[in-house]
Amino acid sequence: MEISASFSFGRVAYHHDVREGALPKNVDPSLTHSNVVLIDNLHGRTVEEYTNEKFQPVIDAYNKGKKPCLQIKSTYSEWHFTKGKSKCPLVYEAVAQLGDHPTLGHIWYENTGSNGLKQFYISQYKDVVEHFKETYPHLEILWATVHMDEPEGTPHLHIAFQPVGDAYKQGLKRQVSIGNALSCDGIERLEKRKDAEKEGYQLTRLYKAMEDYMKDKVMSKNIEKLIGEELTLKERVSGRKHDDVQRYAYKAQKANEEVKKETESLKEEKEALVSDLNNIREELTQKALERDEVEENTLKAQKALIEAENALSAKKEELNALDKLKESLESMISDTINRFYKALGAIDKALDRFCKNKKLSEEELQRYDKATSKQISYTEKGKSLIYKSLEAYKDKDTSTVIDTNNALNTLIDDMEEDEDLDL
Repeated sequence: MEISASFSFGRVAYHHDVREGALPKNVDPSLTHSNVVLIDNLHGRTVEEYTNEKFQPVIDAYNKGKKPCLQIKSTYSEWHFTKGKSKCPLVYEAVAQLGDHPTLGHIWYENTGSNGLKQFYISQYKDVVEHFKETYPHLEILWATVHMDEPEGTPHLHIAFQPVGDAYKQGLKRQVSIGNALSCDGIERLEKRKDAEKEGYQLTRLYKAMEDYMKDKVMSKNIEKLIGEELTLKERVSGRKHDDVQRYAYKAQKANEEVKKETESLKEEKEALVSDLNNIREELTQKALERDEVEENTLKAQKALIEAENALSAKKEELNALDKLKESLESMISDTINRFYKALGAIDKALDRFCKNKKLSEEELQRYDKATSKQISYTEKGKSLIYKSLEAYKDKDTSTVIDTNNALNTLIDDMEEDEDLDL
């Protein structure tokens, strides 16, 4: 018997993998008890909740000793998708499979009472999980389940993993990053695209390495004894997805049978369509006198279509203009706010320098108090203008956004030119 071994991309679906909620149509509920959950680190939590809890100590360590304005105050998941460099998914899923339905799959589902065959699958997939954990420690397995309840398929293994890189010199010491994690585990990123296309991208090379490992382990004499037939290994089919590997031949056979059954029905439908077509031709012949009216209506419809397309084009241009205005307003608000806080920072530094390592005279104390009071006043006015600007932006009040932004720039100019702050 010629069998295949594959390790391929899978769709992340925790509830499907652990069989929570409604069962898919291809599942036989009477066989679900045979499934095995090898690992489940979520324990009822979502991926986001698990990730936030795991990375909170990393965020706490980063925040320690930093000014509040420089600290990360969001959860890790929020920070990852807004401020993080990687922005890759928090979890990836792969599917490992030994054989397909026409080979080993149907043997299991026709002999579900065979404890030896079940133990073979579980032991093989446990070995895959252990090898994955030991070889790729930066790819933390969040859950791993063996499915043995899909009669049209083959017993297979779902592995969901979270890539965590720790080779960061700036920012958070540990981050979710598929590229960094794989590099830490020896699968380096190829700089040149032509090399990556030739050798495979990092994730592709990971799956290829796991597939090669499975091929080395699959030629087990134990399974040959169980099925009473010698095994040979199929060559890898490039680009084949899990669903294709598992069901291709079976579905092809089923589809062929359906085509044969429907051939006669299609012939009858064809005859009915031909009859309808003849009736339509007769009707059109009888309505030849109405052709001019039909053509006129067609021209009107074409004109209406052109007008609708022009209106749609104008609407798209309007939306593009609004998008550009939005980007312009966001940039203007951001630049002005940054300028305001930069000016406040300059005032803080000036005040620190003025009173550092010297005893102030009464006159100097008065100057310092006056400068401090003005700093507080400028800060309150600036924050008020910022709040007003942001509220106006939220309400799409462009005029007020521009006016408050101009007022904030004027306030910043006053701060920078205020002699009382020139200590």
